[in-house]
Amino acid sequence: MSETQEPLCESHELTDLERGFQEIGQKVKETFAPLGLTVTGLNYYQPRRFQLEKKGLCLAFDAQTHNPMLYGPSYDNAIRTDLQGKVFGVALADLQKLLPDVPHICLDLYPRLVPPFKDHAHVCRIDQEVWKNRLVDVFKQDADIFLDDVAELRKAGRIEEGSDFDIYTKRYGLTHVMRHGPFIHISPDTLSVEALESLLDQRDIKSILEIGCGVGTCGIAASRRGVKDFTCVEVNPKACTHLRKVLPDSTVVEQSAFDFTFDRDYDLVLIGIPYELSPWLLQKKGEELADHADTVVFQSGMTCMYDQEHDWIMGKGREQRAYWPWWKASQELSTYFPHVAETSFDWQLGAIASRRNLETSLALMEPRGFSKPQYKYVGLEG
Repeated sequence: MSETQEPLCESHELTDLERGFQEIGQKVKETFAPLGLTVTGLNYYQPRRFQLEKKGLCLAFDAQTHNPMLYGPSYDNAIRTDLQGKVFGVALADLQKLLPDVPHICLDLYPRLVPPFKDHAHVCRIDQEVWKNRLVDVFKQDADIFLDDVAELRKAGRIEEGSDFDIYTKRYGLTHVMRHGPFIHISPDTLSVEALESLLDQRDIKSILEIGCGVGTCGIAASRRGVKDFTCVEVNPKACTHLRKVLPDSTVVEQSAFDFTFDRDYDLVLIGIPYELSPWLLQKKGEELADHADTVVFQSGMTCMYDQEHDWIMGKGREQRAYWPWWKASQELSTYFPHVAETSFDWQLGAIASRRNLETSLALMEPRGFSKPQYKYVGLEG
């Protein structure tokens, strides 16, 4: 078993819940076999707090493929999301029956390339006419962003005591939370602001750049701690209007991260863009980041969801770079920074890169709740 195929935790005696996961995993395995993907097991994580309600499950099916062209020669994000959608279609209903009291279930599929490699296999049976224009779109100003009033959510019983939204809206006096589309709330998140608070305790940080600012949680935290030089880069006009209201003393730049010019130095850069765009941002802006940032914190994924993108920028499984045609050294943090570390804060993954050694910083972050990503693993027999 190669480094990239090892389960992320030690094996253990299965619980009744895990036996249920295993039965569902067999259905997923049968579904994906015709696509040239062999599902070998699953990693799961149950967050102690999770956005609007406290109960949640994050689960990722591990799969193997011999096809380096699985995502296409230049990485077609539509294939990535299509595979993810298929997992939901197969597993979600059964998981909801297995866990009727869990309101949030996040699912993903993590294909790992294994030898022998097939050079020109086409195994993802998706409609090319439907998907041909759905490549990674890094310039789109997503119109499906909404700002939900916290008071109204509380009145409707949508924010449970002890949930992330309960904790962070109270702690930072947030009047709104951000929603993407009809259901998914995406801000405030946990990792970025917790990392910011921890680093402010450790260092004399005077200038901060945040890319992908949500409802302004980090800006509020920095302002309370006396940071006067805070710049927000946000592509969505609705978010920018809100940020200018809640952060009147900060600079708000309405621009794509991919177009933003790093023309000055920052003590700290916080990046909270959609997880799947992180490798592409590094490919285009990595050199500028390295030239102008002392330390960078990527909000880089969710535990058991978008692990692949997190591992990608962390350079895990780097030997596969020679075979995945889209994987480049320019998409890895270690190409630009001498010190790179991964961490997590409950359900959210983080990648930290710096000009300085990070061992002390990580040790000082642990009492706040940071740790290496934690998973439980269930293998599938046969």
